[in-house]
Amino acid sequence: MNNIYRPATNKLKDYTMSTLKNSNKKSLLLTGSRGIGKSTLFDQLIQELSVPVLRSFLVRDTEGQPSKVGIQPPENGFCFVAARRGNPRMEPCKWAFEQLAVSSVHQLKSCSSPWVGIDEIGYLEEFVPCFQQAILQLFENKRVIAVLRKEYTPFLQQLFSRPDCLVVDLDILIQSQKIV
Repeated sequence: MNNIYRPATNKLKDYTMSTLKNSNKKSLLLTGSRGIGKSTLFDQLIQELSVPVLRSFLVRDTEGQPSKVGIQPPENGFCFVAARRGNPRMEPCKWAFEQLAVSSVHQLKSCSSPWVGIDEIGYLEEFVPCFQQAILQLFENKRVIAVLRKEYTPFLQQLFSRPDCLVVDLDILIQSQKIV
């Protein structure tokens, strides 16, 4: 989280939970600039709700440069590579998304918890329609807390425009100084 905008994280978590409850929305989408604290807030929310999670993470090479995106499935499944460094951006490993990531989403869909979490959904998913479909089915069957990259892709816009989702943009929330 950027030190400049670092709000009291418990206040932010409480505010977000209260806003979600009062909104009568089914799911929660967290977005904002890189480093603003989306994943930090996500981690606090899923811990409070005991939520199973599908998590992506960046892997850096020995020079510290981003080289891969890994995915950690729910229930401590084995990690797998979902994307590799391309030129100029990461390029999805389509097979990993089509087979392993879709299977991981189905694990979330079949778990007993009413809530599930995904950290994060971004531009890589745009290239894998079967993964998009699995995510959309997940939103139909579960209450979802998800971190979404703040960028334009048709799939991200489809998620942002869901009427059953509360979108919390941390850039706007923090700039409005509702949470300080």
